[in-house]
Amino acid sequence: MEGDDVNRLQLLILSILSGNEAFSRNTGMTVNEIITAEEIGYKGNTFYKYLKEFQEKGYVSLGAKEGNAMTFYITPQGLEALKEEKDR
Repeated sequence: MEGDDVNRLQLLILSILSGNEAFSRNTGMTVNEIITAEEIGYKGNTFYKYLKEFQEKGYVSLGAKEGNAMTFYITPQGLEALKEEKDR
């Protein structure tokens, strides 16, 4: 995430997707699944905001829908960005 100011929640979102092996369209996670994976005191709208930013940067992509809910998965670019941040 070179040149970006990344906050802890953004890192946590990418870490959750990676840790839960959400690497493809079929293994994506809903926002609710991301929220419940860790005890986080944020609302869904905050997650959608960051996931939208990550989509624009190519760090996450939309997965297959689960009912009415969108799912998201981490891309190879997202994995690389996460690794870079962890190595900082």
